Amino acid sequence: MTISELLIGAALILGLFTGLAAIAGLILNVIYMFSGSAGVNPAYAIVAVFLILAWRNAGYLGLDRLVLPMIGSRFRPGPRTVTPATSPPTAPTPTPTPTPAPAS
Repeated sequence: MTISELLIGAALILGLFTGLAAIAGLILNVIYMFSGSAGVNPAYAIVAVFLILAWRNAGYLGLDRLVLPMIGSRFRPGPRTVTPATSPPTAPTPTPTPTPAPAS
């Protein structure tokens, strides 16, 4: 548990994977609350919820600004390299029907 507390705290201070670290901190805090330890754990849980809600704005000052674009580029679709061999089928153009010649 001590290592996870240190890693979560370091990640939050450095701004690295802020949202995931805040979720891990909230889970760890809930475990402490359910184990019966008295203290400021409920207040810390509220702070963790606010950190999770602020996840979208977390990348402006921390390391998330540098790391997340590098990770995110792996999950974007690449350029399309397969081109169709033939053009798509088109609807046939109607041909005019010949008019019958008048009978004499």
